[in-house]
Amino acid sequence: MVAGQLQRRGWHLCHRRWQTPWAEVDLVFSKKERLLLVEVKCLVSLEYVSTAVCPSQKKRLQRVVENLVELKAVGQVECVLAVVLPDQRIHWFMDFLGENRAYP
Repeated sequence: MVAGQLQRRGWHLCHRRWQTPWAEVDLVFSKKERLLLVEVKCLVSLEYVSTAVCPSQKKRLQRVVENLVELKAVGQVECVLAVVLPDQRIHWFMDFLGENRAYP
């Protein structure tokens, strides 16, 4: 569901469950010079967003982002959290590795 929504927005799916030395990334998409790393969580409520990804997992994902930037593999690397609720609505959180800012 998450992958389909991003593909309809023009993103190209590169990997599912991408294994890196630091962490597994659920979905990886590209669009022009941008790379989008997506962590997907199914939750019963948005009340649990702050605990959906534990601190150690955030740290491992941040390491993936940092290494991609250092390698200059792409122009821009973003990491987002996609939360799927029981009613199948998807809520997106940008920069969840730092702040939990929601975006439409």
